[in-house]
Amino acid sequence: MIVAQVQQTLFEAKADFPLVYGRWAAHTNNFVYVFSGDIAYHHIQQISKFLLAPFTEGILAPVGGWSHLLLNNVLTFNNISEIHTQMELEEALHLNPILSKVQFVMPPQWLLRPEDITRNSYAAFTFSIHDPHGTLTKSILQAPIGTFGAHTLVRHFESQPPLRQCA
Repeated sequence: MIVAQVQQTLFEAKADFPLVYGRWAAHTNNFVYVFSGDIAYHHIQQISKFLLAPFTEGILAPVGGWSHLLLNNVLTFNNISEIHTQMELEEALHLNPILSKVQFVMPPQWLLRPEDITRNSYAAFTFSIHDPHGTLTKSILQAPIGTFGAHTLVRHFESQPPLRQCA
């Protein structure tokens, strides 16, 4: 039903994308669209409003070829004593030459909940980029990255489950 609806919308919009089928991925609770051929992710992003229309919320992300990165030592508050917004984080990243044209698969977000961030502190945030060959990620990890006037430390982000059980 979802795919038929999206296919009809794409047809009506004269968007020529070969959407073959879609399915729920039970282990992640994500809906996965499958297209015929090798279509670049930036082309798929052009029709994201059609692909996301059947859902109340969500983001579009490629199945593979993306890197999840973490920046440490980031000043948390702006000059009017508010926590830096997602847009401010994006703008700060885009000021770095290596990140000036990068498209985020998942936009920057604080690792801590905003209510857990203390005033005049430094914290970490994560973001994801589409980088199928890993070359951009390698360059980012080697480049000096700054945010809000300070040098930050960037590394791969590995998500950890909140609870661990020892045997």
